[in-house]
Amino acid sequence: TKVTLQGTKFLNGEKAEGFRFALKQDDKVLQTVTSGKDGIFAFADLVYTEEGVYTYQVVEVADAASDVTYDDTVFTVTVTVVRDGEQLIATTEGADAIQFHNETLPKTSDPITIAIAAALASLMGMCILPKHRS
Repeated sequence: TKVTLQGTKFLNGEKAEGFRFALKQDDKVLQTVTSGKDGIFAFADLVYTEEGVYTYQVVEVADAASDVTYDDTVFTVTVTVVRDGEQLIATTEGADAIQFHNETLPKTSDPITIAIAAALASLMGMCILPKHRS
């Protein structure tokens, strides 16, 4: 029997492509995939030939994009395989809601960001400086 694990990637609330994800078992990376245009990513089928309980982790691979906050959620998925007569049947737990959410960080060279940062720094300076009495 086989199981396919998949999830969805969001960037600023919109489905996003080009982000990488890893399927792990016992800290060993089994597969790495990339999200498509529809934000969906799917790992290759996991094929089972024996009964048992199998536990996996699905994580986002944080690439070097400095303008994105990466989602560090670890989704744990448990696959239970049992024999029913002559066939194996697999059920999953934790596979239904795999979603990763990232946000784009504001660019520090953005004039509005610089103006806001300068205004905040100025206000903070006013709060910190002691008042001089005559």
